[in-house]
Order: sequence, then structure tokens, then C-alpha cells
Amino acid sequence: MTTSALTTTGSYEQVPVEADAEKPARELTGRLKAVISLVAVLLSLYAIWNVFNPVPALQYRIVFLAVVLPLTFLLYRPA
Repeated sequence: MTTSALTTTGSYEQVPVEADAEKPARELTGRLKAVISLVAVLLSLYAIWNVFNPVPALQYRIVFLAVVLPLTFLLYRPA
């Protein structure tokens, strides 16, 4: 078995920005940045609290997704 099939012919710097699958996050400022940061910190504390004081798995997942999904839509631009 040869490794010639595993080698790449180009460099990563040559990939155009338009071909990049991930779009950069929005640049947040002001109150929105503070609110999103606070919500993210509170969600992290909730996750740590859940380690020591477990809640039912379904309830934990619902709360987690109910917070994470809106944060995701606020932080990233639509494609």
C-alpha cells in the first residue's frame, strides 16, 4: 500500500473564502454582547450544577437546547 493517495496537492491557503463551509460569527457589541455572555455563563453554571444535583435527563436536555439554539441563531449569520 502506498501513501501517494493520502498526499495533498495544494495548500490550505489557496482555498477561497467563498468555499469555506463555516461563516464567521457576528461581531456583537453593547447590551446584546453582555446579555449573550451572561446567558452563556448561566448555562455553563446550570450544566455544572446538574453534575452534582441531577435533574431528569429529558428536562435537562429541553432546557439546554431551549437556551443553546437561540444563542446559536443570534451568534451566527444565516447562510
